[in-house]
Amino acid sequence: LSFDSSLITDTYKTYKAIVEDAKLANDGAYLYFQLSSNNGSSYLTSGYSRMIYYVNNVNQSGVGNENKVGFYLNGSDGVGNSGREALNSEVTFFGLRSSTTNKSTFHKSIFNTPNGYVMAELGGFHYSSATVMNNLKLLTDAGNILSGTVKFYGVR
Repeated sequence: LSFDSSLITDTYKTYKAIVEDAKLANDGAYLYFQLSSNNGSSYLTSGYSRMIYYVNNVNQSGVGNENKVGFYLNGSDGVGNSGREALNSEVTFFGLRSSTTNKSTFHKSIFNTPNGYVMAELGGFHYSSATVMNNLKLLTDAGNILSGTVKFYGVR
Protein backbone atom coordinates (compact mmCIF):
# COMPACT_ATOMS: atom_id res chain seq x y z
CA LEU A 1 0.00 0.00 0.00
CA SER A 2 1.50 3.35 -0.96
CA PHE A 3 0.62 7.01 -0.67
CA ASP A 4 2.07 8.89 -3.64
CA SER A 5 2.79 12.46 -4.72
CA SER A 6 -0.88 13.07 -5.48
CA LEU A 7 -1.48 12.86 -1.71
CA ILE A 8 1.86 13.96 -0.23
CA THR A 9 2.17 17.56 -1.40
CA ASP A 10 3.23 20.96 -0.09
CA THR A 11 -0.41 21.61 0.87
CA TYR A 12 0.22 20.04 4.29
CA LYS A 13 3.18 20.15 6.67
CA THR A 14 2.12 17.15 8.74
CA TYR A 15 0.46 13.87 7.78
CA LYS A 16 -1.37 11.28 9.86
CA ALA A 17 -2.12 7.61 9.18
CA ILE A 18 -4.67 5.58 11.13
CA VAL A 19 -4.23 1.80 10.80
CA GLU A 20 -7.27 -0.18 11.98
CA ASP A 21 -7.49 -3.93 12.54
CA ALA A 22 -4.48 -4.86 10.40
CA LYS A 23 -4.36 -8.64 10.02
CA LEU A 24 -1.04 -9.99 8.72
CA ALA A 25 -0.56 -13.25 6.80
CA ASN A 26 2.50 -14.34 8.78
CA ASP A 27 2.47 -14.86 12.54
CA GLY A 28 5.07 -12.63 14.19
CA ALA A 29 5.46 -10.21 11.26
CA TYR A 30 6.24 -6.50 11.59
CA LEU A 31 4.37 -3.65 9.88
CA TYR A 32 6.24 -0.51 8.81
CA PHE A 33 6.40 2.50 6.47
CA GLN A 34 9.29 3.36 4.13
CA LEU A 35 10.07 6.74 2.55
CA SER A 36 10.63 7.63 -1.10
CA SER A 37 11.78 10.89 -2.69
CA ASN A 38 11.13 9.74 -6.29
CA ASN A 39 7.41 8.89 -5.97
CA GLY A 40 7.99 5.19 -5.31
CA SER A 41 10.58 4.31 -7.96
CA SER A 42 12.76 3.28 -5.00
CA TYR A 43 12.43 3.36 -1.22
CA LEU A 44 14.92 4.16 1.54
CA THR A 45 15.73 0.87 3.29
CA SER A 46 18.16 1.85 6.06
CA GLY A 47 18.96 4.59 8.55
CA TYR A 48 15.64 4.86 10.41
CA SER A 49 16.41 5.43 14.12
CA ARG A 50 13.85 4.10 16.60
CA MET A 51 12.96 5.29 20.08
CA ILE A 52 10.12 3.35 21.75
CA TYR A 53 8.60 2.41 25.07
CA TYR A 54 6.40 -0.69 25.29
CA VAL A 55 4.44 -2.62 27.88
CA ASN A 56 2.32 -5.77 27.71
CA ASN A 57 -0.38 -7.38 29.82
CA VAL A 58 2.09 -9.51 31.81
CA ASN A 59 3.92 -6.47 33.20
CA GLN A 60 6.89 -6.72 30.89
CA SER A 61 8.15 -3.41 29.61
CA GLY A 62 11.18 -1.99 27.93
CA VAL A 63 12.72 0.58 25.69
CA GLY A 64 14.40 0.30 22.34
CA ASN A 65 16.78 2.39 20.26
CA GLU A 66 18.28 0.99 17.09
CA ASN A 67 18.44 1.42 13.33
CA LYS A 68 15.68 -0.15 11.26
CA VAL A 69 14.60 -0.42 7.59
CA GLY A 70 11.51 1.77 8.08
CA PHE A 71 9.11 3.49 10.49
CA TYR A 72 7.86 0.43 12.44
CA LEU A 73 4.38 0.34 14.00
CA ASN A 74 5.23 -2.66 16.20
CA GLY A 75 8.96 -2.42 16.82
CA SER A 76 8.86 -4.25 20.15
CA ASP A 77 7.36 -7.58 18.98
CA GLY A 78 5.70 -9.26 16.02
CA VAL A 79 1.94 -9.22 15.44
CA GLY A 80 -0.03 -12.40 16.03
CA ASN A 81 -2.33 -13.61 13.25
CA SER A 82 -4.67 -16.16 14.81
CA GLY A 83 -8.31 -15.55 15.70
CA ARG A 84 -8.98 -11.89 16.46
CA GLU A 85 -5.29 -10.85 16.72
CA ALA A 86 -4.58 -7.58 14.87
CA LEU A 87 -2.71 -4.27 15.05
CA ASN A 88 -4.15 -0.78 15.51
CA SER A 89 -1.97 2.31 15.24
CA GLU A 90 -1.98 6.08 14.89
CA VAL A 91 1.10 7.54 13.19
CA THR A 92 1.99 11.20 12.68
CA PHE A 93 4.62 12.09 10.05
CA PHE A 94 6.58 15.33 10.40
CA GLY A 95 8.82 17.08 7.87
CA LEU A 96 8.15 14.88 4.83
CA ARG A 97 8.08 17.86 2.45
CA SER A 98 10.76 19.91 4.21
CA SER A 99 14.24 20.49 2.81
CA THR A 100 15.38 22.14 6.06
CA THR A 101 14.39 19.56 8.70
CA ASN A 102 14.77 15.82 9.25
CA LYS A 103 11.87 13.40 8.85
CA SER A 104 10.26 11.95 11.95
CA THR A 105 7.22 10.07 13.19
CA PHE A 106 5.36 9.64 16.42
CA HIS A 107 3.22 6.52 16.85
CA LYS A 108 0.86 4.86 19.29
CA SER A 109 0.13 1.19 18.64
CA ILE A 110 -1.71 -1.64 20.31
CA PHE A 111 -1.57 -5.21 19.03
CA ASN A 112 -1.61 -8.88 19.92
CA THR A 113 1.68 -10.76 19.90
CA PRO A 114 2.06 -14.37 18.66
CA ASN A 115 2.15 -15.62 22.27
CA GLY A 116 -1.22 -14.00 23.08
CA TYR A 117 -0.02 -10.90 24.92
CA VAL A 118 -1.55 -7.49 24.36
CA MET A 119 1.29 -5.07 23.59
CA ALA A 120 0.99 -1.29 23.80
CA GLU A 121 3.75 0.78 22.24
CA LEU A 122 4.53 4.48 22.25
CA GLY A 123 7.42 5.80 20.25
CA GLY A 124 8.87 7.44 17.24
CA PHE A 125 11.35 7.22 14.44
CA HIS A 126 13.80 9.67 12.97
CA TYR A 127 15.28 9.78 9.48
CA SER A 128 18.14 12.23 9.11
CA SER A 129 17.75 13.83 5.67
CA ALA A 130 17.00 17.20 4.07
CA THR A 131 15.60 15.41 1.00
CA VAL A 132 11.96 16.21 0.24
CA MET A 133 9.83 13.04 0.35
CA ASN A 134 6.73 12.45 -1.79
CA ASN A 135 5.77 8.80 -1.20
CA LEU A 136 5.21 6.43 1.73
CA LYS A 137 4.79 2.66 1.45
CA LEU A 138 3.22 0.43 4.13
CA LEU A 139 4.54 -3.13 4.11
CA THR A 140 5.40 -6.13 6.28
CA ASP A 141 8.72 -7.87 6.77
CA ALA A 142 7.10 -11.23 5.92
CA GLY A 143 3.99 -12.12 3.94
CA ASN A 144 1.11 -9.82 3.11
CA ILE A 145 -1.44 -7.60 4.81
CA LEU A 146 -4.61 -9.71 4.72
CA SER A 147 -7.14 -7.10 5.82
CA GLY A 148 -7.62 -3.86 7.68
CA THR A 149 -8.20 -0.19 6.97
CA VAL A 150 -5.68 2.61 6.55
CA LYS A 151 -6.84 6.22 6.61
CA PHE A 152 -4.40 8.94 5.51
CA TYR A 153 -4.83 12.64 6.34
CA GLY A 154 -3.03 15.89 5.73
CA VAL A 155 -2.84 18.27 8.72
CA ARG A 156 -2.35 22.01 8.27
